[in-house]
Amino acid sequence: MRRAMAKLNLTDRAIGAAKAPANGRLELWDTKSPGLCLRVSSSGKVWVYRYRTPDGRQPRLKLGEHSQAFGLADARAKADKLRVEVREGGDPASDRRTARRAAAGWALENSSALGFDAVDGAGARYQIKSRRLTGRIGERQLSALRRIPEKSFDYLAAVLFDANYGVARAIILPHAAVEAGARFRSHTNAWLFILDDKAWELPGARDITADLVAAAERL
Repeated sequence: MRRAMAKLNLTDRAIGAAKAPANGRLELWDTKSPGLCLRVSSSGKVWVYRYRTPDGRQPRLKLGEHSQAFGLADARAKADKLRVEVREGGDPASDRRTARRAAAGWALENSSALGFDAVDGAGARYQIKSRRLTGRIGERQLSALRRIPEKSFDYLAAVLFDANYGVARAIILPHAAVEAGARFRSHTNAWLFILDDKAWELPGARDITADLVAAAERL
């Protein structure tokens, strides 16, 4: 497949005029929002966000199909939120992989603005986070949690990966336990939670390590 690339300050006009090369794909990288890319192919136009992890990987995360409901402004806003999450030490692509592993019977939600990432069959809402253990100081601090005071989620599903991305420990915590242990950081307007070993002793905590290990083996 042929791939053409260009960097420009994306506009709605440029997006509307963009066409994929024959038998190939066009990637338009937005200079106004670093890491944001519009992929144009014969099957449509898709928003993607690329970022760099501390270990040098550069995951690409699909944000959604370009449409009237999810246009340039929406994609930039989503990329801005992800950029803050990465700056705080998060790894959104790992969070999404965690969601796929954990979401047997869950419906995944693409709009993080709602404050939750998945819903189970009973209607319970889950915000999903993960961290990779590499021996760095502060590595158990999860990336920013969203809308804790508004109670926009019922449970936090969190996973600690080992250095090779195997599941080390995993937990589901009720909102009340998360709210009690989280602290607010005003300059990022976000809530932070440290997933240390004591979290597994909190009221309502449920250890799902074995479940996720089994799910990973089935992938």
